[in-house]
Amino acid sequence: MQYADIEQSYVEGGMVTANANQAGGFSAFVQNGSIADCYTTATVGGGSYTDVGGFAGHLYNGSIRNSYSSGTQNGDGSNRSAFLAACKHAGATVSDCIGWHSSLPFCASSAVGTITNGYAGTEGTISS
Repeated sequence: MQYADIEQSYVEGGMVTANANQAGGFSAFVQNGSIADCYTTATVGGGSYTDVGGFAGHLYNGSIRNSYSSGTQNGDGSNRSAFLAACKHAGATVSDCIGWHSSLPFCASSAVGTITNGYAGTEGTISS
């Protein structure tokens, strides 16, 4: 997704299978746009690809807020996460989001960017 805003949308069930780096249950790549009040329950099959997140693969100069992912993930590539795999730009912001049903971290790689109230966990267990 580039240069767009998405609100109150969802991906219900199904399987998202990565065929390149940067994959997610809702969006593979978010650039110069925003996502708010959205969710995904899709399973994400990452294979050996990198930057695979339960919600999004890569956030570049955009924002995600009040959203969640609850699908499962499989794969063995690097930078796998419960919600967002890579947040590597100073203009990237994530707030009030959660990645459920995963033992993976909320964000796998966050060199820069701002994450506020980002949580990951399984039923009964939550970490920030």
